[in-house]
Amino acid sequence: MFKALKLYKRQNLDLEDILKTLVEFGYKRQDSVGGEGDFARRGGIVDIFPFTFELPIRLELDIDQIAAIRTFNTASGAPLWEHSMVIILPVKKPSHTRTVEFKEEFPIENFVD
Repeated sequence: MFKALKLYKRQNLDLEDILKTLVEFGYKRQDSVGGEGDFARRGGIVDIFPFTFELPIRLELDIDQIAAIRTFNTASGAPLWEHSMVIILPVKKPSHTRTVEFKEEFPIENFVD
């Protein structure tokens, strides 16, 4: 099943549910975001560095609603771009692939029509 967290401007939300979902997605709570997979909360501000994003986003909350979503510069904290919606994907986990061993050889004729 495909998991994603859709956040959009003026969305009503339960902040604790959002933070819980980020943890379930493999994000780590930090004092400030430094790299992909980090998130931080300070009052009515939630910073998230989504997996596959080049820069983090900042959610500015007005009680239980998203007032603004902005990409920001990690060094200065200055806002760069405003967004109406973002989609947060889970942090990519290393996948452990199994090698399948064939006990018998299959002639190529079985796969060619």
